Amino acid sequence: MSKSVLFFFLISLITSCKTDRILLKEGNEILFYQQPNLLDKKSQTFLTLSKVEDGRCPEDVNCIWGGLVNVNLEIDLRNSKKKEDLKLCFGCLTLKDSIKAIPSESEINLGGARYHIKLLDVKPNPNVGNPPKIEDYRVSIQIDQL
Repeated sequence: MSKSVLFFFLISLITSCKTDRILLKEGNEILFYQQPNLLDKKSQTFLTLSKVEDGRCPEDVNCIWGGLVNVNLEIDLRNSKKKEDLKLCFGCLTLKDSIKAIPSESEINLGGARYHIKLLDVKPNPNVGNPPKIEDYRVSIQIDQL
């Protein structure tokens, strides 16, 4: 009987150390179009892929330039009833002075914690013969708490 009490005590100790912070685990994650992902349980913050503007060279075409793809991530802070858009770009060049480039990574504040979000990839690639539908898109991001 004492072994089972010790076992349950250890299990409760381990589960009590669980954080309420980032539920999309730190590291690489995949977001699907219009599917909210809980980012922070305490502040009830959700991260959603809300828009994709794909200007990349299609797979079945030879292009001089690979092109770029812009994605909008909606940050929905449900406790405060606020929404913010985070626009990231995959394939954007670093431009100077007159043209401001959209970054491929950004930092955000959530409930006193800072997170670094980096856009890693956008799938599927365009194809002239079979262009992807908006709901087919999935975005790979990296999330790290700072």
